[in-house]
Amino acid sequence: MATFLDIGLVQNISTVFSFLFVFVVAYAVMEAFKFFGEGRAGIRAILSLCLAVITLLSPNVIKLIDTLAPAFVVVMIFLFLLFLIYKMFGVQDDWLSQAVVGKEGTAFYWILILAIIIFLGSFASVYGSSLLAYTGGGNMTSVNGTATASVSHNIGATFFHPKVLSFFFLMLIAVFTIWLLSEEAKP
Repeated sequence: MATFLDIGLVQNISTVFSFLFVFVVAYAVMEAFKFFGEGRAGIRAILSLCLAVITLLSPNVIKLIDTLAPAFVVVMIFLFLLFLIYKMFGVQDDWLSQAVVGKEGTAFYWILILAIIIFLGSFASVYGSSLLAYTGGGNMTSVNGTATASVSHNIGATFFHPKVLSFFFLMLIAVFTIWLLSEEAKP
């Protein structure tokens, strides 16, 4: 029975989406940084087309793009709505641009860190099972450890291990200690 949320047809065109995504992103990056100089848009388009065709040759890269895209769309919608809320309350454009990429614009770094986390999670989701053979995952005897066949279980067991959590807690204390000690004294 057909339902409103049936995405079976959309999954069949994921290769077309991946092709268009790689083509558009590669062309936009080359245009932004003016690869091959001014007035060479045709060369940039041909090179972007070649990269997009090469992407079609690897099913794992298509899976990676299919895993990455929804997370990045959610992040972009969240940022758009956040900036819309700021503008609704009267924040000026120059303040927003300074907050994101200005001298003290830490928002850029938070967005970059979030993008890296999304990429690493998607990479682990797509390639994690195939990399288990290289990381000693062949001996699957431990149930509570990280020697299981499930990549998500291995990642969860690693990140929520008491030693790893205590390390992150100590690093958090160290960061705030350095930050507070390096501030100038206020009269």
